[in-house]
Amino acid sequence: NIMHNNYVFIVMSIFLSIICILSCSSAQISVITPENDVHSCELAPKSAPSFLFGVENSLFDTDTIGYGYVAYDPIGTYSGTCYFALDSPGTITPLNTQASDFIATADFGEGTFYGIVYGGTLVTVDPDDGTITVIGSTVNATGMTYDQTTNTMYAVDVDGGLWTIDLTDGSTSYLTTTIAYIIALECSNDGTLYGIEIVGDTFGTINKETGAWAEIGSIGMSLNYAQDASFDHETGTLYHAAYDSSASQGKLVTIDLATGASTLVGVFQNGVEMTGFAIPSDVNADPVAEFSYAPQMPKTGQTILFDPSASYDPDGTIVTYEWDWDGDGIYDATGATASHYYLAAGEHVVKLRVTDDKGADNTYSEVINVSPQASPIVAFMPLKNTLLTHVNDSYATIQGQLPEDIPDHIKDILEQVEGHIHNASSSANSIYVIGELRKAIELLDEVSSSL
Repeated sequence: NIMHNNYVFIVMSIFLSIICILSCSSAQISVITPENDVHSCELAPKSAPSFLFGVENSLFDTDTIGYGYVAYDPIGTYSGTCYFALDSPGTITPLNTQASDFIATADFGEGTFYGIVYGGTLVTVDPDDGTITVIGSTVNATGMTYDQTTNTMYAVDVDGGLWTIDLTDGSTSYLTTTIAYIIALECSNDGTLYGIEIVGDTFGTINKETGAWAEIGSIGMSLNYAQDASFDHETGTLYHAAYDSSASQGKLVTIDLATGASTLVGVFQNGVEMTGFAIPSDVNADPVAEFSYAPQMPKTGQTILFDPSASYDPDGTIVTYEWDWDGDGIYDATGATASHYYLAAGEHVVKLRVTDDKGADNTYSEVINVSPQASPIVAFMPLKNTLLTHVNDSYATIQGQLPEDIPDHIKDILEQVEGHIHNASSSANSIYVIGELRKAIELLDEVSSSL
């Protein structure tokens, strides 16, 4: 009889639930907790975001939606992957309950939703239906983030170890160590690495090379271990899926990058603890412009060669190189290589603008210091000295070959040679100097042939 009554109760419960679902656009669910308290919550229909099917919908546009993993629901309604509107975290939509351990941290990289399951397994999550696919073992991370400027996935462990992750197999490379107990790691559009730590509940930056932590300020709430953060790369806004221990509820906040202060967006449905939080990103990273030039100390009228090969685009290719030779904002030439010369001495600003295959651009400028060309007189002096040395050496050689009794006509010729050398030494006129020295050489040849 008892079994029969239980069977009837179950059948009636299912029947009433079906009627409720058919009569409502969303399900109103009552849950009896172990304490026999009845809690009512409203869950949105379990379906994939409409933008995934090519239907425009402002609520589920990639700029406004966030994905996450419900690690803990105070009333036990749901756990697993989900999504929600960033401006309305009070309504979450379930996707999948596949993972046996929760996804501790996540981020989008090159359009793919990556996550690390608690314990150290790299996975991908299908944003359409929440299906989780294992890639391989990886670091047991408390935070992960994709740097769009270098196409690098970073991760941090509970002890502060900073790693990079190979997204093809989950293998890791150790970089350095920062402070311990960072529970959220995020890279901004310019590649700055931010973190949130739970010992002092503070926000700061992390040096990727040294691991140095630079505290910015307090988050303003008491945080616990499992939570995550993500940038909306379209707006540059940092969101934090926080679990406020003092209020015993999960909430979505924004973080002020200058002060670390948090601003409440809204409490998550049921106050759930949200981990594996990531915002889809289809942002085109700006290209990087840079050039070198030669010679490094150009002179007026001298051709300068410009090489922009150090420029690059982190997520595409550079399609246009434009050159502004005088820094006036008007681009005077295009090309992956370029040359230019200046007739006026002084400082000249050269600017390069590069544009990538998605229309983003960036610029790089250098001041080129152009020296005046040496005057003809100054430029001739080294040659004059060389010629004089040569003639004097030849004269000394001839003198060493002369007999003790020098014929008078040879003496006359040598006196003429000395006169020409003296004239050349005293003049700065290049034509005159060369003429005098040539006469001296011709006379020395005459003496040499007569000896």
